[in-house]
Amino acid sequence: MEQSVEIRLALSIRAAEEGVDYTARRGALCPWCGERLRVSDTKPWQGGTRIRYQRCANASCPLCVMDKGVKTVETD
Repeated sequence: MEQSVEIRLALSIRAAEEGVDYTARRGALCPWCGERLRVSDTKPWQGGTRIRYQRCANASCPLCVMDKGVKTVETD
């Protein structure tokens, strides 16, 4: 069963706030459209994790239109 647009958008916003995976090899992908995210801020390593804040550059993506930042988490 396919999710409604509203539910999919809510889940994408939740993922953006809670954090999506970041890898050094491929970076991080937008939880809505799957495009590669662009880094806007990188925090220092704390233990084995590093937090970044990124944005989607896809102009047709709702997260980009809403100017919603995406939290990404890198682990070593």
